[in-house]
Amino acid sequence: MQLASSTAISNSVCSECAAVQREHSLTCWRCGAPMLVCRRVRATHSSLVFEVEHPGGPRIIKMLRNRNDSAGLRRYERERQVLSILADRIPTGVIPRFVAGDVGVLVTDKLSGRRVHDLLWWPTSERISAVRKAGESARLLAATRVDDVTLPPYIPTALDGDLLTAKDLLPTWLISEAKAAVREGNHSTFIHGDFVPTNWLWDGHRVGILDFEWARMGSPEEDIAMAWARLRLAGIERGLVSDRLASEVLRYWRPSPSVHWRAYALVRTVAIIVNRMRARPDPIRRIEMRLLRHSLDRVSANLK
Repeated sequence: MQLASSTAISNSVCSECAAVQREHSLTCWRCGAPMLVCRRVRATHSSLVFEVEHPGGPRIIKMLRNRNDSAGLRRYERERQVLSILADRIPTGVIPRFVAGDVGVLVTDKLSGRRVHDLLWWPTSERISAVRKAGESARLLAATRVDDVTLPPYIPTALDGDLLTAKDLLPTWLISEAKAAVREGNHSTFIHGDFVPTNWLWDGHRVGILDFEWARMGSPEEDIAMAWARLRLAGIERGLVSDRLASEVLRYWRPSPSVHWRAYALVRTVAIIVNRMRARPDPIRRIEMRLLRHSLDRVSANLK
């Protein structure tokens, strides 16, 4: 696969074995497979994502921008291990099938569907169904038994950095509840670690799940609480998602997440939103901050 993009990426990546080569070629130096042209479908601060039309079906190639990024390499290796472990434990179409990997490169099959995050801004029954089905997918992950394998090392859920960012926006009691969630130390369940609408794909029937870079053992309440918080505070820029829609992700989750874990999820979500606001022009940032404070007052009052 030749990386044909406007970012002047000079590498080529094989969609069969994930080998990276500097010189463009018709075939892979490692496995001899033909190099297929791709298109870029997504970019983040750390990764580039490409889609390639492979004879066996569309594939996704995810590549670190900086292949010397040690933290990024650890996340990619974690995702590779987790996808390999889950391959025979999760139904086809719910998670991507791992195809190949190399240093800073992952190749998977492409899941069909639209990102649920893009559906949130349209008041249709489809977005309700998608959010509801995301809750079912969270239950499926939480019910997956991985007792017979060793998952990558556990990542602490400490809130120190998030609290420094968000403490001025949150009531004291809510911060205390969030700290109580961390103290629980429950690592009994497999969790995604970043279970938010940008990582959900809706195909009209079920929600597929992407990006397992932060997967680990943790509390069964963490994923679903994070989903609820991100939905409840979504769209500061474009109008808030209603409490009713955010609650749909909890419809099939019994019991509902505790106040501890909802508070924990709110702290983390507020920190993410505030960090993103820092890049905005000052007048826009002030407006968004007022909207965020108003939303937090309402959410906190209902949570208490």
